[in-house]
Amino acid sequence: MVRPRRAARPPMIVRIARIGIPAVAAVALATGVAVAYWPQQESVTAEPPIPSSATPLTDSREDRPDRSTDRPSTPPTTADKAAKEKAAKEKAAKEKAAKQKAADKKAAEEQAAKDKAAKEKAEQEAAEKKAQEKESDGDSEGAGSQKSGDGSEKSGKSGDSEEKSGDSGSEDAYRAPTDWEEVGDRYVTTALNLRLEPSPEGKILKVLPEGEKVTATSTEERDYTLVIYSGEPRWLATEYLSKTKPEPREDDGGDSSGDDGFSSEPCPSGSGVEDGLTKDAIRVHRAICHRFPSITDYGGVRAAAYGYHGSGRALDAMVDGDLGWEVARWVRANAKELGVMEVIYSQKIWTVQRSSEGWRSMEDRGSATANHYDHVHVSVYGNEGTG
Repeated sequence: MVRPRRAARPPMIVRIARIGIPAVAAVALATGVAVAYWPQQESVTAEPPIPSSATPLTDSREDRPDRSTDRPSTPPTTADKAAKEKAAKEKAAKEKAAKQKAADKKAAEEQAAKDKAAKEKAEQEAAEKKAQEKESDGDSEGAGSQKSGDGSEKSGKSGDSEEKSGDSGSEDAYRAPTDWEEVGDRYVTTALNLRLEPSPEGKILKVLPEGEKVTATSTEERDYTLVIYSGEPRWLATEYLSKTKPEPREDDGGDSSGDDGFSSEPCPSGSGVEDGLTKDAIRVHRAICHRFPSITDYGGVRAAAYGYHGSGRALDAMVDGDLGWEVARWVRANAKELGVMEVIYSQKIWTVQRSSEGWRSMEDRGSATANHYDHVHVSVYGNEGTG
């Protein structure tokens, strides 16, 4: 029997490859599956566990200042810088405008205060001037006042009241006090105004001659004493009252003596100036024009004037030099007979109320006419002359 011929065996390497390659592939496949399904675990660090009672760690330390805002997270751009510069300029401009506004407001307030003070000063000066004009006319304003060292007006002694017209006040508007007590007799030491009220503006009821006796009371108000005259309560300046009767005395100041023989005939120069003058003013005009015939120019009523010229109680004799003094002294010497209350000439004034003081200096008013260098000014009571 013939046996079939065996086929030749393949070489060993072929046989190994046939077995090894499938085995390697199977192992690789199994490994991949195992890795895919193996459970995941977190990585373990070397830091120790934190106890439950300890403060958890943070990324920053409390003992260090927080400088996270010291610098921007991103560098500033050109636009950011321009915006900041613009904002800074606007802020500076607003602050400057506010300061300027405050300075302007302060300056305005200071100027307003200065204007107010100037206005008040002007009003005060105007009031003082008006008061002076009321005391006397435009030529003799302030005759009964003195100036203090700072230039403000102050009234003189109570005797200065003679320079006032005395037309104010009435018995219906004023009532004398009733709770007075008589203290004895008093004598008037100079020709003195008997007034209805204790004031330089009080109405003049009568001019008492020097040496007149009155009954004084214990009531005094300001510079006046309440007296009883002809059974009625009236007021007299206290400083011109004396317990003793004054002795007759000659006129002081070197004035010319009186002359009871002055004329009352109309003046040769005409009587037009006498229109509106009171009886005493007319008497003065005629007496001067006949005594001093060289004087032909006179001034009388001035409608726009205050005081005596406005009320017809003043006369100006236009004369200067030594002749002016002769006229002024002659009028003063005959004041009682002519009804004269004041004489002004060459910046000097004499008044009945303060006759014992003689001629008193007046303040400089800036011109020859205002200072009475070119005329003699005479003020009268109105109708008190006895000549």
